[in-house]
Amino acid sequence: MGLIKNKKYDLVFMDIQMPVMDGYEATTKIREWEQETSRETRIPIIAMTAHALAGYRKQCIKIGMDDYITKPLNRNDFIDMAQKWLPSTSTDNIGSSKSMPLTSDQSESPVDIYNLLAEMQGDTEIVVDLFDSFSNSLEQQKVTTRRAFDTQNNPLLEKEVHAIKGAALNVFAGDLARVAKELEEASKAEDTQISQNLFLRFEKSIDEAQAYMQNFVSTQT
Repeated sequence: MGLIKNKKYDLVFMDIQMPVMDGYEATTKIREWEQETSRETRIPIIAMTAHALAGYRKQCIKIGMDDYITKPLNRNDFIDMAQKWLPSTSTDNIGSSKSMPLTSDQSESPVDIYNLLAEMQGDTEIVVDLFDSFSNSLEQQKVTTRRAFDTQNNPLLEKEVHAIKGAALNVFAGDLARVAKELEEASKAEDTQISQNLFLRFEKSIDEAQAYMQNFVSTQT
């Protein structure tokens, strides 16, 4: 909310499952703020969700969002959605940033950068933005998931791990997505104690993915 109030945005892509405040609550607060401040223009808000069912779209629209896009994100779908909702002057440079040559030597990498860059058509600026956003979110999510694990709060752990899994799939962090899925399934069984070994694997996968993303960003800036 602080960013929305202090900076002008032409469009917001809102992840439904976020730590601290989910996308529904955040959208509600943005719409309330727009009414309270009598804003002349309404900020288009696009929901990002892993669910493709029609019922989820209706729920997103009802809460005050304008459209929705399913995860994992596809670059062309992302650009199409931006062009649909942004003023024409704002979309002139979308997809035109510098590209990186694609290589296929990705053995033992926490992130499949080859396929990620292929998905983004070699656009390193989009990849840097994705990595920055995910890496920053992981800082708080690591604290929250550790607290949930230590207190055996399985519903909270399931929610946070589900969000991490979806974001990991978006950036082709395959190992993190696989371990997160395993941990998510374990946390759904509330009567089952989650193994220390599984959670440590999860934390290790986060650290490895974060280190990779941060190193990539540093080489591009």
